[in-house]
Amino acid sequence: MLAILLLSVNTLISKERLWKLQVAEQFASGLTGFWDSTRRHEYYSLPDLETFEATARRRNLDKLAGFYVDRAGISITSPLHVPSGEVEEDIQRAAQVIQMHLIEDHTRQQDAPDMSLVDSAEDLHWAVMPYAQPEEFTEFVARVSDSSAD
Repeated sequence: MLAILLLSVNTLISKERLWKLQVAEQFASGLTGFWDSTRRHEYYSLPDLETFEATARRRNLDKLAGFYVDRAGISITSPLHVPSGEVEEDIQRAAQVIQMHLIEDHTRQQDAPDMSLVDSAEDLHWAVMPYAQPEEFTEFVARVSDSSAD
């Protein structure tokens, strides 16, 4: 009986985790439209949540592969087997989604009746920028360094 109860709880947790990943993928699907005005409709017209079930399941498996040692037959893999190139792309995409969320939140707060209640997230923008737009950030730092040397 306890095993059935634990299995039910584990299934419930998995469904909750799946739903959270679907919501995150749905939000992130607007990323291109957020930055590219010619594709703005993609930002404002997000697909249904069910569209992201397969992607959410894949992300969950990717996450598990990055945190646990797995055994399939005689093969044993660990997080060290995850290629670094894939991780770098995932980190950049996650940082861009965080940046999009920060900008949305800043825009929402601009209508605050009392500006003293507005949270500044500028420090968070600067913290995420090297990961979200590494090339642009490097160019900016080089320009600022060159101009301060003059």
